[in-house]
Amino acid sequence: MSIDPLITVITVSYNSESTMADNIQSVLNQSYSNIEHLIIDGGSSDKTRDIVVSNNPKARFLSERDNGIYDAMNKGIRLAKGDYIAILNSDDLYFDETIIKKVMDCFIEHSVDVVYGDMQFVDPVDSSKVQSTWRAIPYYSKLFKNSEHPAHPSFFVKKSCYARFGDFKLDFGHTADFEFMMRLLAKEKCTSYVLPEPLVKMRLGGASDGSFKVLLKNIYNSYRAFKVNDQSITPLYFILRVWIKLKKVIVK
Repeated sequence: MSIDPLITVITVSYNSESTMADNIQSVLNQSYSNIEHLIIDGGSSDKTRDIVVSNNPKARFLSERDNGIYDAMNKGIRLAKGDYIAILNSDDLYFDETIIKKVMDCFIEHSVDVVYGDMQFVDPVDSSKVQSTWRAIPYYSKLFKNSEHPAHPSFFVKKSCYARFGDFKLDFGHTADFEFMMRLLAKEKCTSYVLPEPLVKMRLGGASDGSFKVLLKNIYNSYRAFKVNDQSITPLYFILRVWIKLKKVIVK
């Protein structure tokens, strides 16, 4: 009997006692048979560690200070044993128990480097209440220029891509995931496949949410991402990005 390829689910956490049990359970509920759950904690002072141990003692748990969420993700990438990597932050959930199986089937059937899909924004307390949906669009040459990039929580990657093209660049702040996805898809031409259905539920109120000032800073870092990855950009991009960002959060 053949063994399914190993996929590592990396969860970054910090004082996540209110959501960690749900996160762990959504991974444990997956029908796919070969999952490593790697939890990278920023030195929580609440009951996060106890919740991890009581809900999934087989999960690999590292707790120490870090330099932010993407530094923690990079630690997880270096420690991951799987040939495929998923990143599911502590307040996020998989849509249902079939997601990892469907994603891995896409990797194998289509022989691609990346699989991504839709993401739902949900109420921070009641994850069954959908506020809006981020629709995934298959990659084309102007995808990032038109501000229709993938949603990072629903972005699954072969580990070999991290080894070849690098991990998250910390100086990009909250747009480090945007720069990483652009690097893989637009600059390095990694192959991809879109699974056109919700893969992840993301609770509103996470690290990338914030004020209009934060949004402007993220837009500036997005502009930098275009430059470092040798991608063209027009002034209309900034207006388009604000509009699409607001539309994805407000419209179901």
